[in-house]
Amino acid sequence: MRPGPSGLPHHSLPLRNVGPPLHPDAREHEPYVGGQPAANPGGLAGAPAAFQTMAAGGASQLGAGAVAVPPAERLPSDDPVYPNAVKISHSSKIPAVAGKIAHSMRSREWPTLLVAGNSSIHAAVKCLTTAGRFVHAEGILIEFEPAFRDEDHSRALLALHVLPVAVPPGAAAAAAGPSAAFAAPIQPAPPPQRRPAAFEIKVSTHSRHARVGAALSARLAEGGGASGVLLALGETAVANAVMATAHAAHYLAARRGLRLAVYATAAIVVKEGGQLNGVALEVRLQSGHAGAAPAVAAPGDAAAPALVPAVPPELGLAGLSLGPS
Repeated sequence: MRPGPSGLPHHSLPLRNVGPPLHPDAREHEPYVGGQPAANPGGLAGAPAAFQTMAAGGASQLGAGAVAVPPAERLPSDDPVYPNAVKISHSSKIPAVAGKIAHSMRSREWPTLLVAGNSSIHAAVKCLTTAGRFVHAEGILIEFEPAFRDEDHSRALLALHVLPVAVPPGAAAAAAGPSAAFAAPIQPAPPPQRRPAAFEIKVSTHSRHARVGAALSARLAEGGGASGVLLALGETAVANAVMATAHAAHYLAARRGLRLAVYATAAIVVKEGGQLNGVALEVRLQSGHAGAAPAVAAPGDAAAPALVPAVPPELGLAGLSLGPS
């Protein structure tokens, strides 16, 4: 295995996807049949272990406004280290997993996505971006904190912890049954407004994720709370970008006691004069840490732009592409 400039070997080549192609835009609505959830979508029904929510001061049971969900509709939770975890593979059914994540968010349950390999990471990002579309109109943003699951940080073994958010009233109304909560949004809410990013880093299939992570952590630590965007196109590039966020999270936590939040969305990537569908990872310091700015702009903030699926090239600093040296 060829070592990179950081001294760590580059992670393994992407796994081959033998299933049918899945695009994040293939399903715009949560899967349900006749007002009821699809029977065992994606083979994820099972483990009856109850979810617990993360609240300030520690873990607690579901909030008062949460919908009680039958065990068959919950994400699997058979992992002893990550009890609210779902394992993602290249063959995972994107709309089904995304629907589960969206339902968990409305019920104030914060799952962890376990990934292993490039194709698994790419599928997890698709699940998160699709789930984000399901709940965006309800005022819910899905952010995650990446963490390595192995001491060897060159391996693509990650846990993507979905971060707790303030669920708007009505997103999981107690008067509605769990099937209705799964099938469609209950109460619309104003879409959240996000602050502009200060810099952009383009990640390619040849980028060294440890180098990108080091550059990202330095920018965030010295940027006065400004967020940055990683742009990626294709499975390997997206996996490199997510790995880079995990490196940055490790560097900042170990050296400065800071924590990251990552927001994934679809984006338009310009390549060779053409516009292609890619992924944008907006990375920021979590609120409450030194220099961190809130991810969502306050109401009435004139500088707050509307959330858009693409990152314009004129955004902040010039893009930085970190490829092989």
